[in-house]
Amino acid sequence: MLRITFHSRTNTADLCGSERAYAGCLTHDLTLSQIDLANDHDEWQWKRIEPALPSDCYARRATASAERARMFATWWMSYHQPLAIPDRTLYTHQVSLNTALALGSDAVIWLTRMHATCEINGYVEGPDRAWLADIIERGLRNGVLRSTLREWGRWPGIIDLLREADDSPVVMEDSSGGSFLSMYDLLDYDEESDDDWEADLTARWDALGEDGQWDLAITQLREANIVNKVDLTPATFHTRRFGAEWNLFDVLNWAAGNQPATIDDAIGVPT
Repeated sequence: MLRITFHSRTNTADLCGSERAYAGCLTHDLTLSQIDLANDHDEWQWKRIEPALPSDCYARRATASAERARMFATWWMSYHQPLAIPDRTLYTHQVSLNTALALGSDAVIWLTRMHATCEINGYVEGPDRAWLADIIERGLRNGVLRSTLREWGRWPGIIDLLREADDSPVVMEDSSGGSFLSMYDLLDYDEESDDDWEADLTARWDALGEDGQWDLAITQLREANIVNKVDLTPATFHTRRFGAEWNLFDVLNWAAGNQPATIDDAIGVPT
């Protein structure tokens, strides 16, 4: 069963994997709601985004408005679709993440950051654990975070883990990826020059003990964070963006300056 596991030094708690799927859909839904190709002004909406789309975007082949709306949404939500903006590498999933950050409440921002960083071990430092627990509790109260989950993998277990201590980080790990505490990732080894490399690696790993393994993993995670920026902190929670940092509104502003004619002149502005 897919899940996100939250690790502290002394404990773990699981969140049902459906919540990551929910978070991913939410980021795209918020973004696509700003380009509503299924309304009475669909042609105007299409002209707003069209300059940013690559020539092979299959929504361009649509012959009817409803078909184009469906094809565009499918194309946009397909992972890693590039946009055609010169001198800037932009992908639709990153634009959706940044748009959700711009539009969302703290609960939406948390879901967005959880979805984006759980596979690469996003984490919160010990002193900020209660802050994150507060955000999750508010999200449950206002219904953005779902309380109607199956018996296992519910949010209260994550809240309890966050609140039980403040002396160590809590690290996320997605079950579809590798283990956060993996000797293969954390220790150096040479398969070619050492016939007994795996036995030697296991012996070195076991010699560290659980505390040593945790300390090594956290040290390397903090070092990698200088580049990866996956820590959750109050200081950057509302400001840090993903990828090339553009959201949909940045894309639309660029597209507005790259129209063959103004939208007003081409088809008129809806009132």
